[in-house]
Amino acid sequence: MYRPIEKVLVKMLNLRHVIVLMFIFSGNCELEKTRIFSSKNLPPTRQEFRWSNGKPAKSFDPAKASSPPETDIVRAIFKGLTDVDPQTLEPMPAVAVNWVSSEDYRTWTFYLRKDASWTNGERVVAQDFVRSWQRVFSLKEKSPNRKLLRNIVGLDDGPTGMREDSSQSSSKHDNILSPKSEADGSEAVKSAGKLSDISKSEEDRLQTKRASGDMRLNNGDKSRSIGLKVLDDFTLEVNLVTPDPQFPLLVSNPVFYPVYDGGIEFERDELNPAITTNGAFRITSVGLDGITLDKNENYWDKAKVRLDRVKIIPVQSEDEGLKRYEEGEFDVLTNVELSPTLLKLLESYADFFKTTHAAVNFYQFNLSKPPFDDRRVREALAIAINRRSITEDELGGTAVPAYSFSPFGKLRLVEDIERAKTLLKEAGFSDTENFPIVRLLINRNDAQRRIAKAIAKMWQKNLGIKTEIVSKDAAEVENAFSSGEFDLVRRGVVFPTKDEVANMMLMFQDHISLNKTSAENELERKWQDSIGEKTQDRIEANRLDKQVIKNEQEAFKILPAIPIHFPISFALVKPYVRGFVLNSFDSPSLEQVWIDTDWREIKKDEPNS
Repeated sequence: MYRPIEKVLVKMLNLRHVIVLMFIFSGNCELEKTRIFSSKNLPPTRQEFRWSNGKPAKSFDPAKASSPPETDIVRAIFKGLTDVDPQTLEPMPAVAVNWVSSEDYRTWTFYLRKDASWTNGERVVAQDFVRSWQRVFSLKEKSPNRKLLRNIVGLDDGPTGMREDSSQSSSKHDNILSPKSEADGSEAVKSAGKLSDISKSEEDRLQTKRASGDMRLNNGDKSRSIGLKVLDDFTLEVNLVTPDPQFPLLVSNPVFYPVYDGGIEFERDELNPAITTNGAFRITSVGLDGITLDKNENYWDKAKVRLDRVKIIPVQSEDEGLKRYEEGEFDVLTNVELSPTLLKLLESYADFFKTTHAAVNFYQFNLSKPPFDDRRVREALAIAINRRSITEDELGGTAVPAYSFSPFGKLRLVEDIERAKTLLKEAGFSDTENFPIVRLLINRNDAQRRIAKAIAKMWQKNLGIKTEIVSKDAAEVENAFSSGEFDLVRRGVVFPTKDEVANMMLMFQDHISLNKTSAENELERKWQDSIGEKTQDRIEANRLDKQVIKNEQEAFKILPAIPIHFPISFALVKPYVRGFVLNSFDSPSLEQVWIDTDWREIKKDEPNS
């Protein structure tokens, strides 16, 4: 029986589409890749981009934007220290034209351009970033990505005085890590701090900001020093708790964007079209039919922005989204969920794109409960799973197997049933009848239950280990996770950045306590030798106190969880749209998008000109 949207699609499909559908299920759809799903593809006559990216936005506040459509809008109207290249996912200059680090990657200095301004004409200065990041910290749980700031000294939610304050940090800047700056950017670095060309009124405003930024943060009845230091109006120093070579990539996340005047405008209305912004576009209208963005004439790089207008058009369902795209009401459709059947159908069309999403579903171990405190047991369970079967048979191709902890990981698990059996024997389970029943805690969700049942069958068949699957509501799962009432628990994390340190801390934010046996320490030593780890690093890793997982190598060394699968994201993009890049973070750059107004569809019987 067809679901509602599938009925709509059947009505849309003419004989040409039915033939394509036959190719799909015969596994021979490559011949039809030139076909376009939408039947109405007349491009706009002007540089106006119509984008449907999900349900209506709830806020324009960067501190509260954690997923589309909010992040799409925030990236268009605000600009942070850095940007991410939508294709390479590497950091690019934005408000900061250059950056340098100390040798240990704990201290980063960003040099701001002097021609960056707010929509009201005022300059964007270093203190704007400090006040904005302090605000994110003070918002607590109201800011979903607030924990991305936790590696900045004093912004980690922990006790005060974590590390030396900024006045004691290293200032040896010998690692130049930004791309080459353009002429205006280089000049901004050379003349940073010179205010001779700034108006008297703005100078007064800057003096007020400098006076208010004492780099301390009130936390209830306590005050803490934080690792942010304004060296001058166009130079910002950031001090980290843990070294992070990819920190410029991290600060491209919207939670690090500056907001005007400490975000006071958002206290009145989170969807106020008159808010002051500093990005390539500005909001001109907000209504039930969508949000309109126009090019910001005060934007420092406006000459490179080709779109004059962007219309963000909400939809309530996949049915509505696909139908309106097919009818030509949208230029791009993203951020709607599709069934496996629909995905298989759409994959044959040239205007359909998909990619691995920056997120992971995984099973986390309770490391305090035997036998899961033994890494050999954890690895045995991890490598006895056929992930390809999970993604194809249980998820219908809507996900891809996860052999690492993130889609950007370089280390990989290798599925190997015989090795899994050997590891269990070495851990004292030559007869798995003595192995306790694994208590697997999952969300009350059909897809998660299918996955859990499939994995339980694999463990039973491959290792002789039985599993009890316990389904609970989200709140109950969280309570059980906090109290440790589980052997393994299903978790999911959406990565807001490619930054490895931030991602591992996000996945394994709690301290991991390991009481390793001498045998396990010996196994870990051999593993470290195989990857060439230094002796001192080995000694530190084998300490019996608590440690925080800060990178992929440590995650594989400890193996506190079993990665299962990465979801996929998709987009439908009209053939006349140029520069729209679908990537793992669902973060296309509207500054690179433009409309080919001269494009026209060549019919099958029409000769190419």
